[in-house]
Order: sequence, then structure tokens, then C-alpha cells
Amino acid sequence: MFNFPSQTFFNRRVAKEKLATQLHFTASVRKAFNEQVKAVYWAYKLAEGTLNISKGKRVTEIEVFHLLLNQAELDERVLLQWDKELPYHILFILEHNNKVMAGIAFKLKDGSNKAYYSVKRYFYTPWMSKEELNFTIAGLTLDDVYENLVQAVAGENLAAEEGKKMTERVEKTIFQQEIQGKIDKLEAQIRKQKQFNRIMELSCEVQKLKQILENI
Repeated sequence: MFNFPSQTFFNRRVAKEKLATQLHFTASVRKAFNEQVKAVYWAYKLAEGTLNISKGKRVTEIEVFHLLLNQAELDERVLLQWDKELPYHILFILEHNNKVMAGIAFKLKDGSNKAYYSVKRYFYTPWMSKEELNFTIAGLTLDDVYENLVQAVAGENLAAEEGKKMTERVEKTIFQQEIQGKIDKLEAQIRKQKQFNRIMELSCEVQKLKQILENI
């Protein structure tokens, strides 16, 4: 399923109840976790010692967690709390009915709270066979490895713009999605609207937003 070096293989089952307590899940998130997640495995540890590469300025370890699911969907709040509290970067592998999906957040240290991380956005691969999900280690530092994993998971959802830092590219992606979301809502209103003047007003707003998208 991966092309990671054998020395990075960790393969430890994690007790769900202990994990839910350590991560301070709220009642609703704990309920989602208990209902949607069958089992959790700490599959790989990508670190200075296991990869024989340098730590990054931001990334000191990358943990790979393998989650067996009871259904094809997982409440993202489960992953969000995980990422906020664990002091390492994480690649999640979700599995259901012998299909797998990778998920990863672009996250940075939260300057307002040193114990937590600020999670910018999650990226996911489509569901696929285990044979199709294949990542490799690329980079001279763990910062590089992490950013390359984010790009591999995100694919076309995160444009590879030369000369731009990943933080800038992720922020741009978030902004583009916010604008597109506004366009979609306005177009839905237009389809329901019967007053011609109001249709014209909404259409002008849509055109302005589309122009912003083109100029980003």
C-alpha cells in the first residue's frame, strides 16, 4: 500500500477508549468516533531516526495512522481534534470494504497556544484499491517530505505553483473555495428567483465573484 522504508513500519494497535480520552473529544465527537471507527493502528513513523534524514524547521515527525471504518464516511472533527493535539504531523489512511483513502491536513503551530496546532485544511484522495494507494518518500528534510505528501494527497486540488510557499498555495486554495461557494449559493438563488430585477442583481454579483476568481 506504500513505498515507505521497512524501518519506518510501526504497526501498533491503539486502544480506542484511551485515544478518545487523551484527545479530549467532546461528547458528540466521541460518539462519532465510537460509531464510525472500528479500529486504529499506528502504522508508520517517519522520523529523523527511521528515515536517516534531517528534521525540518516545522516538522519533526510524521505519523501514519490507519483507521478501519464501519462506514464510508468519517466525521472530520475526529481528525481535526487529533491534529490539533498531537505534536506531530499526521497522514491518515481510512479503510472501508477493502477500499482506502488518504487524508492529510496542512497544519502549522498555533502561535496563540503552543500546545495546539492550527489546521488550515484537509485534503483527501478518492477511494481506491490498496494497490493504487502508493506514496514514496521525497525530500532532504522532514519539512520537504511532509509538503510532498500533502501535494501527493491533494493532487489537482492544490496547484503546484513554482516559487510559491505551500502556506501561500493552501491559503489561495481556501480563498478560491470560499469564493466558489459564494458563487454556487448565488446561482442557486438565481434558479429559484422569479423577479427579473433581482435576477439581474444576483447575476452581477456572480460575475464580480467570477472575475475575482480569474484574477487570483
